[in-house]
Amino acid sequence: MTLRSPVMGRRPGFSMIEMMGTVIILAIMTAGVTLSVHKMGVTYDRYADVVVLHDMVALQQGIDMHARLYGEWPKDMASLMKSGVLIGDPETSKGNFIIVADKKYGAPRALFRDIEGNEHTLKDLLEGK
Repeated sequence: MTLRSPVMGRRPGFSMIEMMGTVIILAIMTAGVTLSVHKMGVTYDRYADVVVLHDMVALQQGIDMHARLYGEWPKDMASLMKSGVLIGDPETSKGNFIIVADKKYGAPRALFRDIEGNEHTLKDLLEGK
């Protein structure tokens, strides 16, 4: 008399239900990762905007500090950087910072020129323009 185990009658491998369950679990995990990566990209863009605002404020304060220390307004970014009042790179991945003379008051002010060539004041950046 031979004993047959119940496993001997089945073919080896996974059933269709097991395979579909695995595919569904992988799809859910992929959707979660995709949403997380997208959210990180949006967060990075917001962070880059905050960095530009911070740098704009620091630049305007550097212009004022240069005038107090040296008794004259800086002529351009190069003279401001050379004086040691500010250090760093005036160019960012979103654009670069420039110094222009304010026609109304005569004092220089900081502007941000984006990649498209549009110039923004600190007020424009704060208002989201």
